[in-house]
Amino acid sequence: MITVRVSTLEAFRLACTTEYVSIQEVQDSILRGQVGGPQSKPMAAGTAWHRALELQYPDDSVLVGKAVLPWCRYGDFWFREEDIHAAARHRGPGLTEVKASRQFDAYGTPVLVTGTADFLFGNLIRDGKTKLSGVECGHYDHSLQWRLYCLIFGGKKFIYDLYDFKEDDGFCTLKEIFSVPYYPYAEMRDDCRRWIARFCDFVHTRKLAPYLDPDLRGAHAVV
Repeated sequence: MITVRVSTLEAFRLACTTEYVSIQEVQDSILRGQVGGPQSKPMAAGTAWHRALELQYPDDSVLVGKAVLPWCRYGDFWFREEDIHAAARHRGPGLTEVKASRQFDAYGTPVLVTGTADFLFGNLIRDGKTKLSGVECGHYDHSLQWRLYCLIFGGKKFIYDLYDFKEDDGFCTLKEIFSVPYYPYAEMRDDCRRWIARFCDFVHTRKLAPYLDPDLRGAHAVV
């Protein structure tokens, strides 16, 4: 049985349907152990913002000009303390970084799909996305992420919190938060199974299955 992350399945879907990701990039990620390559600036900002929302201690805080509240630095980015607290209030209470998995039958092939929920409160799932160049609220309509997370975690509602920032030399000012909800539907499981089965065909055609099998992965060198 192979084990695949939700993020890998979504990258595969994007490679098949858009120009954002290439099939070669998906293969390279699998060879690395389903780990992404170098981060773009928006991705790095998203990682920094995610850390800020966990209310960890920042790398440092400085007063900029005559600002009353400090800017908190996370890696190469700075966020206003008031924006961090405003986003935390918007998100509300819940658990962060919740891991779970579910086995799917991809038409005879067992596949274990794993995922980590950004934020979980009962049967509500939230995922934050950092935006530096505008927000397109329908961008995630076809995403496998929210569909698979609803199936894995038993979610009744999935919300993307889209954080729209103005960025200037690493200083990020939160302009607005757009929350886009999605809900499970009757054919969702079958839609996901079809994509998982298509991914399995890709994996076997390119002889990548050993890199997705926890029992065999250590016996194969990453190339």
